[in-house]
Amino acid sequence: MFPTYELLRQGNMPQSKSLLGQMLNDSLGDGKPGTVREQKIDGSTLPEFDVVQRYLGAAGVGMETVPEGWYIAGVALPRDGRGDAVAREPSDTVGR
Repeated sequence: MFPTYELLRQGNMPQSKSLLGQMLNDSLGDGKPGTVREQKIDGSTLPEFDVVQRYLGAAGVGMETVPEGWYIAGVALPRDGRGDAVAREPSDTVGR
């Protein structure tokens, strides 16, 4: 999360080679191969990552190409009252 946030703050997100960066470039760019899109958000006004980190939870996304297209699944862990990401124990009351 930190590298993506810093790329956004520095105005360099269009040059990102990450999956998110490539998806943004494909969807927001002009569609011409080899061109770099203009960043739409002025990231220079964003606070340091340490300030916003507590509001961002742990999350992940997976993607697989299938004959019908793509299968995309994501997960986000719940946060406790302090804003920290936590995992919960499985419930043993299911089916009772």
